[in-house]
Amino acid sequence: MANADAAFGFRPVSSQGGPYNGQTQRCYVPTTASEGPLFIGDVVTLIGSASTDGYPQVKEAAATEPAYGVVTSFEANPDNLSLPYRAASTERYCQVAPCIGNYFEAQFNGVSEAADVGLNTIYVVGAGSTVTGKSTTELSASDVHTTLADEIKIIAFVDRPDNDLTLTNAKAIVMFNEPQLAHNTAGV
Repeated sequence: MANADAAFGFRPVSSQGGPYNGQTQRCYVPTTASEGPLFIGDVVTLIGSASTDGYPQVKEAAATEPAYGVVTSFEANPDNLSLPYRAASTERYCQVAPCIGNYFEAQFNGVSEAADVGLNTIYVVGAGSTVTGKSTTELSASDVHTTLADEIKIIAFVDRPDNDLTLTNAKAIVMFNEPQLAHNTAGV
């Protein structure tokens, strides 16, 4: 049976050494942080400032920036209570699962294989869904190799009946290679 093509960005699933406990950090996305929208499952990076109430400011992470975490939800928008994502050039508070110490589930954009476990890859940012509010970012199936500079380490494949790791759009468990909060990293 074919894997469902339903990209969702990154979803926290476990911690190194145990289950994911649901802990997140409240963060602030200022109007100037990113020109485009931001979705649940998107990767963010710290900007190097805080909101007026002291929460860290984040923006969508570019491929060249270390990841701080992954957006898991957005707080209600008083201007539009039904908006499930952060619209372009608007401010919004969100919850972020930090990259450090956590594993995430993500979907490949092509065919993968068991031999990919332990290798590195990059992620490909998608446009996101304004209906569901979910990211459409995926793991690159064509960029799996040993390159140290790649953002993502493939830890395992998701063990579910609806996930065939030899077919397109397999789901994998991954971690971020160089999270922004890693030991001995430069500040922002």
